[in-house]
Amino acid sequence: MNIYGQKGGALGQHASHELDLAWWWLGCPEPEWAFAVKHALYPVYNGPEGPAEDYLSGLVGLAGGKTIQIDCSRMVHTDTPRTVELYGKEGAISNGKLTRYVERTFVEEPIDESLPWPVTPPPDPCPHFFYEVEHFVRAVQGVVSVEVAPREAYHFMRILDALYDSAATQRQVRLFES
Repeated sequence: MNIYGQKGGALGQHASHELDLAWWWLGCPEPEWAFAVKHALYPVYNGPEGPAEDYLSGLVGLAGGKTIQIDCSRMVHTDTPRTVELYGKEGAISNGKLTRYVERTFVEEPIDESLPWPVTPPPDPCPHFFYEVEHFVRAVQGVVSVEVAPREAYHFMRILDALYDSAATQRQVRLFES
């Protein structure tokens, strides 16, 4: 059930999964700051924290000079696909492919790393989050270990809160003061 508001708009209920994945790809570096803006074109929900966003754009600063940019919308007036890309010193991940610059040529490689545990073939059509639920059940059974440590989960929720707090105050939010 989608209930917009209470930090559950375009970022909270939709793009948080991609943001979490990009952060994980970077190795879950310590979050340092966030800056975001949001717009509510069609405020379906308007709770104590204000209307849920239809669009949010933000930057998250991470340890080691790493940065994640996120732009997300649940309702736009264009046919814009959802995009998650990661750029690093040795290559980039975009459109499901790993790209490297080798000898003055861009070389694309498929990302085909297999999982270190057996997976059940999904039913057709495959339900949303099929593999995540299967992994969770196996973790509860003790067959596999959990992939997200409590510290990482806490830090990710702090990132989401900081993006929303920044959008509300129109200021950069520091996540953890040294």
